[in-house]
Amino acid sequence: MAKIDLFDPKWIEMVFAGKNREYGAYKLRKGTGTRNILALAILMSVALLIGGYLAYKVIQEQRAKEAEAYNAQLELSRLEQKQKEQKEEMKDIPPPPPPEKQEVPVERATQQYTVPEIKKEIDESKELKQQDQLDKKVETGAETKEGTNDANVLKEAVKEVEQPVVEEKKEEPPKVVEDTKVYNLAELAQQPSFPGGDAAMYSWLSKNLQYPPIAQENGISGTVVVQFVVEKDGSVNGVKVVRGKDPSLDKEAVRVVSKMPKWNPGKQNGQAVRVYYTLPVKFQLQ
Repeated sequence: MAKIDLFDPKWIEMVFAGKNREYGAYKLRKGTGTRNILALAILMSVALLIGGYLAYKVIQEQRAKEAEAYNAQLELSRLEQKQKEQKEEMKDIPPPPPPEKQEVPVERATQQYTVPEIKKEIDESKELKQQDQLDKKVETGAETKEGTNDANVLKEAVKEVEQPVVEEKKEEPPKVVEDTKVYNLAELAQQPSFPGGDAAMYSWLSKNLQYPPIAQENGISGTVVVQFVVEKDGSVNGVKVVRGKDPSLDKEAVRVVSKMPKWNPGKQNGQAVRVYYTLPVKFQLQ
């Protein structure tokens, strides 16, 4: 009896032999195997679907991580390649003309010198002798005489010895004249730099550069070379195109470079100075 399969169709036929097979139990017993197989198949299908979905999610996450790492490596390679290309293009660009030498006037403190007035000194011995002679020759009288208005007589009578007076002024230290010369990169001990280096600069350009629609429609791409001055405070000034590609691309290159944040200024002898800087801006259609 332990080996009897109650769900075997033969056993069911034996049990319900000679009985009313229209009874519901016969139909239920007869369809039990089919129902079990169908339920098992459904259960296995659901399990396969859930397992497949979970495996798909794991694979997708793994692929997303691999794609992110690949894109990061590709972007780094593109930046390095762009830097190499721009350095090669910079070799063909002539250096900016040397700035004109400007003579800077140096203010020096001056000292006012007053020409001394030299007057004849009076020989006291002669004057005493003349006075003695006058005392001997002139006799005192009772008459009162008026003095003379002759200028020569007055000059001879009134003489004073004066020492020359020289007015001296304290010498003032020379005023510091601001250095307004614009230097070339080759002249500097410390060159200007974008905050974060070249990689940060090209990343900033790629985020802020807007490809002109008219250039996109006409399929225009290429490199625009601009030149500007990095001021003493690091600001970018005087942006101009030294080698253009297309008016729309030239205009966009000037616009985006003019909006750059402040640089680290160049220095000469420890002091911040103005510096020429040449930068290629690359436009590439995707």
